Amino acid sequence: MNNETTTIVAPAAKAGAASAVAAFVLGTLIGWLFFPDAMKPAVPDPECVARVLR
Repeated sequence: MNNETTTIVAPAAKAGAASAVAAFVLGTLIGWLFFPDAMKPAVPDPECVARVLR
C-alpha cells in the first residue's frame, strides 16, 4: 500500500477496531445486567458426561 492510502485507511481501521471492542464490552455488560442466568458458565450434566464416556 502506498503512503497516501495508508494515511487514509489506518485511522478508519483503528476507529472500526475500537468501535468493535466497545460494542463487545458494552454488550457483555448489558447481558450481565439483564440476563445474568444466561451469562453464567455452562456446567455439564454429570449423567450426560457419564453417558458420553461409557
